[in-house]
Amino acid sequence: MSSPGRVGSTRTTKAGSASTLSCAATPPPAQPASRGTQATAAMRAVTLNRCTMTARRDRVINALILPRYRGFPRMSAKSGGLMSSGATTGWNYFKTALLMAALTGVLILLGGLIGGSTGLIVMVVIAVVFNFAMYWGSGKLALKMSRAVEVSPEEAPELHAMVDRLAARAGCPKPGVYVTPDQQPNAFACGRNPKHAA
Repeated sequence: MSSPGRVGSTRTTKAGSASTLSCAATPPPAQPASRGTQATAAMRAVTLNRCTMTARRDRVINALILPRYRGFPRMSAKSGGLMSSGATTGWNYFKTALLMAALTGVLILLGGLIGGSTGLIVMVVIAVVFNFAMYWGSGKLALKMSRAVEVSPEEAPELHAMVDRLAARAGCPKPGVYVTPDQQPNAFACGRNPKHAA
């Protein structure tokens, strides 16, 4: 006896339990797959599912969220660059100075609490040295931590062409182009100013 809505037919065995038979249109399964093959197929299915979910998420972000985000810098039709690049750069410098001042204040406070006036002076010197080292060397430190290697236009012409186009649209000098040995897609920019960017 068959039930509507099911692909196959159902029969009752001697024990009284129901089992589903496969439809005649579907071929019978081949040899049972080994555990390695099953695991590989499962991994492919999971990867495909993740890719599908990522594509859906990206479509939602591009269609719904980005057009409504008013803080995103608008492109200038005349220059092809960012209209608010000067304001954005100034704001970034202000945030950097504020962060460095806050860290300096915390170090000075700790030095004063722990060592009195001597600890205060020592921590002021340490904070100034630390802030200058971080400001001047943060880009190099980020590149070193990501194991980045600079590539020439001969080694990666397509990558350099893409960076050229992006720099021209943003109206800034072309940064250094580096490649990391990481397997995951990742892109980031670092440097203390547009002339010393990577």
